[in-house]
Amino acid sequence: MRTSRLVPAVGAVLALTACAHPGDAETDRQAETLATAISYPRQPDAAGFARAALATTLGKSGNFAVLLAREVPHGVDVAERTAQLMIRIHQPALEPSGFFGRSRPARDVCYEMNFNYHGIMGRPARTGCPKDATPYTPPPLPVRWKVPPDAGAKLVALLRGLPSAPVQEEVLAAVREEIGVPQADPADKDPWEGARVVVAGADVGVAVWAGRGESTNCVMAARKAGNVRTYGLSWRENRAGEGGPGCSPETALRG
Repeated sequence: MRTSRLVPAVGAVLALTACAHPGDAETDRQAETLATAISYPRQPDAAGFARAALATTLGKSGNFAVLLAREVPHGVDVAERTAQLMIRIHQPALEPSGFFGRSRPARDVCYEMNFNYHGIMGRPARTGCPKDATPYTPPPLPVRWKVPPDAGAKLVALLRGLPSAPVQEEVLAAVREEIGVPQADPADKDPWEGARVVVAGADVGVAVWAGRGESTNCVMAARKAGNVRTYGLSWRENRAGEGGPGCSPETALRG
């Protein structure tokens, strides 16, 4: 697990107000619901938690903002804190209604949230809102290559057309060209997208993927004893980092 960098709140100086921390059971519920919702799927960094928060129903409303998204240096222990968010929930003014109606001025309620590999640590904690804070806008995700929807059919056709004694390097080159897989950086030990081929005599296993971990989009195919078929990636196999075989030509040949 890598040591992370700081992701600043854009344009904000996080000087906390000296007043008491407002809030009530409703804002507590909203913060806790949001924290649980963005804890899974796992986020790769603090910006990922911010994106996930802004994609929720609350996050899309005009009463919500992320004020801070900070990655926390950490080691390999999955229980260690890896990211911190500060969010702001705006409560409009409450006008009295009925004989026992209560009034309340408009107010901002801020919460600090800490996350580790498993998600939210404890519960969101009310905190003072920064003065004149500018909402944090996470950087957009890079546009990445995706496995095309016809990849499985193309792999089947390619494997059926191979000679009885294929050469692994030639098969890999053909797969990359046919599916349009970007060339991998030799220095990247964990590429986001790629293709791998294993040849064992006349048998061939192929895996093409985009993404990492539980979000991997994977297509596998194999030719075994002359039979050709494609394979999907089961939930267990997708957890390559937790004991599963993951998206690989070896998995295809074992299928």
